[in-house]
Amino acid sequence: CLKKKSFHVAARNESQRLKFEQREKIKFCIKSGQSAKKTFQILQEVYGTKAMSWSRCFDWYLRFKRGRVSVDDVDDDRSGRTTTSKTPKHIREIDRLVRQDFRITIREISAILNVSFGTVHAILASNLNLHQVAHKFVPRLLTPAHKQYRFQVCEDLYDQARDDPTFISRIITGDESWVYSYKPNTKQPGRAKVNQVRTKTKAMLITFFDIHGVVHREFVPEGQAVDAQFYLSVMQRLRENIQIKRPELWQKGNWLLHHDNTSAHNALKECHFFCYNNTNLIPHPYHSPDLAPCDFFLFPKINSKLKGQFFDTVEELQHASLMVLDNLKEEDFQSAFKAWQQRWVCCTAAQGNYFTADGGHI
Repeated sequence: CLKKKSFHVAARNESQRLKFEQREKIKFCIKSGQSAKKTFQILQEVYGTKAMSWSRCFDWYLRFKRGRVSVDDVDDDRSGRTTTSKTPKHIREIDRLVRQDFRITIREISAILNVSFGTVHAILASNLNLHQVAHKFVPRLLTPAHKQYRFQVCEDLYDQARDDPTFISRIITGDESWVYSYKPNTKQPGRAKVNQVRTKTKAMLITFFDIHGVVHREFVPEGQAVDAQFYLSVMQRLRENIQIKRPELWQKGNWLLHHDNTSAHNALKECHFFCYNNTNLIPHPYHSPDLAPCDFFLFPKINSKLKGQFFDTVEELQHASLMVLDNLKEEDFQSAFKAWQQRWVCCTAAQGNYFTADGGHI
């Protein structure tokens, strides 16, 4: 028993020694100007299978980068620092935030919950099996059926664009997304770069556009869910704007609608509405923000312009969002549609898998 006890004590001491030693190595790497990624590679080269995980390495890298000196295990919560624990509560909260807005970022989740970036990253990847594609969280692994459908849709769309010179110019694509007011994050002292944290001021923006520019835009009234009934009214207003802004498309009746396949967009009453009005739909695969111009172009463009700006009221936020839309040029929309066609090629080349053009994998 004594031998067994002494063995466990020795193993525990060795584990502690390795832990503190690796933390010292991280401090040294920071002083040497190494990046977090390079630091992790060095730990793997030196310690092999005993090297700490990437998320743990990144957590300590950030701590030392922010000015922490001690390598000891200290509860940082009392000093206002972020927590690194993967608790069931954190998993539930992160899941809730992502379901509320699939376009939320890891840094925004970290700031909202005061949980470290590395911990949020690990929970999303390991516990929730999610990663980001085109600025939107989706399942890490696609099913064979999803891959096949992505491949087939992209192949068909590419063929239609090649065979019909008017095909791209007839597409009107759209979606809805939250836009936010931001403020500097004051909870994380010592950062060279100040993070922007979402405030409670937000608005749901619906936008439809084609290769020439915005065709329809509106904000969802506060408290209104984007359900099938509301989306039906959006479709009616979209048709009115097409008649006014794109009279040639309206007269020919050959315009094509593209949107994703949420339940509100694909409800039975929507299907009846589209059939009754002879509206032709462009198919969109499930879990494919990388194939939706709103996700890889429009909403990231709007949010990047709004970051760093604080708005006291929803009305100010809405006005600023519309200003961003108004300042987009026709060339921006043309570039987006060209990028969309290139993504069809990338997706078919990847056999329907997510492709790396977005740099969105976590």
